[in-house]
Amino acid sequence: MSKLPVDFVPLGAVAKNAIELIELTLAQRVPKADKRDGTIDALIAGIRLAELLYYTEDIPSWDGEKVKLSLIKETKAYGNTSVSMGLAVARNPPVRCMVKFVIIFGCLNCGTGDVKQQYYLVDQSGVKRVFLEYKPKGGVNVQGADKLTDTARAELQQKLAGELNDGRKLVADKLAKEGYPEEFIRFTSETPLAVFVTGTLRNERDEATPERRAELDASMDKVFSFNDVVFVNAPRPRVERWSEAPTYFMPQDVEGTLEFKALEAMHANLEEAKEIPAGSSVVLGLGIGRGTSQVPIRTAEGKIDVFGFPYGMNDADMLGALPHAAISWLKTIPIAQSDSPVVSFKSGALLMLENNKEFRANFLAILHRSD
Repeated sequence: MSKLPVDFVPLGAVAKNAIELIELTLAQRVPKADKRDGTIDALIAGIRLAELLYYTEDIPSWDGEKVKLSLIKETKAYGNTSVSMGLAVARNPPVRCMVKFVIIFGCLNCGTGDVKQQYYLVDQSGVKRVFLEYKPKGGVNVQGADKLTDTARAELQQKLAGELNDGRKLVADKLAKEGYPEEFIRFTSETPLAVFVTGTLRNERDEATPERRAELDASMDKVFSFNDVVFVNAPRPRVERWSEAPTYFMPQDVEGTLEFKALEAMHANLEEAKEIPAGSSVVLGLGIGRGTSQVPIRTAEGKIDVFGFPYGMNDADMLGALPHAAISWLKTIPIAQSDSPVVSFKSGALLMLENNKEFRANFLAILHRSD
């Protein structure tokens, strides 16, 4: 490859320009706004973490001079950094066979915000790209499932079923447009979506008593059980739990692990396409959600380990503690060695760069000033 993508930069470029980058980011605050913009705090937390990663000397087996920082959140052709992609990777590992095949793996991502349908194209070599995402404006949110009356739950299920059927139709229409046969489209439409719940309600479950956990599990089971709901002129939604565990809730350490698998898979696809340097190896990630944050790493032993932080963009004041807390944890665990190590940001840490083109251009201009 002749040139790096603009959002793949030396870690030192962020660290050495941290003050200017933070000032630029803080300037995006709207004076006297009704609600604080957590995406600003998330990006600042990312900048501070990058700065500490570069300058901290007592992180085992770590050389900040060699590290690249990836600001690539998602791509059309090579996948994204969502926990859904990580689940798709975990459920669909590469297969050694002579027969070529394609499937569509679908997830229902139920985080702190409204639910999102995410579909991935998979072939015998693994997950290749995002096929379709669907998140209607003003859509369903399941975070208050434990407080619903029977009537309110039935109304939520009807709305959710409508969204699921709309998403399925979008997938079927796109498959038909791309020339897939009717049998494959029908098979895809009948394949259950893998459902997982994270966010603030998951946090509550993680810390709850066994009795409270059982209550939360039962409330979510009711939301995704459509057996007692009458559907008129619409198919009954087909969903399943994300794993064999008897709950729709995904623990935070698993969420971080799957996020890391997504980071690895997307960057592997980018490397295969020669969009990033050969040998690039993701060794650390930063994911900041609305309710929680995760810092997953590949350890020197080859395992994935996760630092879970109990706050996200909805608790912006608390995000200031994330960088130092993560560094304290990293000092205790040797990170995997690589000739071309990569730290990759995702989710909330990149939303400011994704949502504001002018800000993104100014931010990247600072990083590339010394190129």
